[in-house]
Amino acid sequence: MKRTLALISTFAFAAFGTGVAAQQYTIEDLGTLGGMESYGEALNNARHVVGKSHDTNGVMQAFSKPLNQPMVALPGIGGHFAIARDVNNFETIVGAANNSGGELRPVIWEQGVATQLPTLGGNAGQANALNDFGIVVGHAKDSNNQRKASHWQGSTVLNLNTAIASGSGWELMSANDINELGEICGTGFFQGLPRAFKLTPTRRPRGLLAFNQASLAK
Repeated sequence: MKRTLALISTFAFAAFGTGVAAQQYTIEDLGTLGGMESYGEALNNARHVVGKSHDTNGVMQAFSKPLNQPMVALPGIGGHFAIARDVNNFETIVGAANNSGGELRPVIWEQGVATQLPTLGGNAGQANALNDFGIVVGHAKDSNNQRKASHWQGSTVLNLNTAIASGSGWELMSANDINELGEICGTGFFQGLPRAFKLTPTRRPRGLLAFNQASLAK
């Protein structure tokens, strides 16, 4: 739901127009989980903020901070690091956490319960964003331990490189956000050079924002 701020900015511009004083803001310290540092990553329309914070033992944990409620640590998956990267308008949160072996795995939190998402056969991954249809994007390592832009729908993972035209010259490394139209943006390599990309679904069955196959918007 990283799109929320952009939408607010657009509405503010439309409301205030040009030739008026710049918008001013109040600021709120969201606190920490008991440590010295915290980092906000995303918020939804209910002003629920997620991110990461050190706890009293100096361990970096994922946090959830609903409006007018205290910051709380999200459960991990056995390791000593976690980060919440995004939250949608149904309060589902995604991010990553270390397992007991120290491997970083993509995670989804639903009603406070952490569930590991599958990788592409490798030992690491991270969920970066999700939309209100619960479609998750991020990156995961394949069986050759190569990082690939990835897409999750339920418990099914897709290497996004298999969903674009072969021979395109692209290698998609990380999917960083997804909107309610199923459009995805991220970072990859085009003809060997780092480039931003946007993926646009070629098919949206009966208006459902489900991802089936993507074409690369250049």
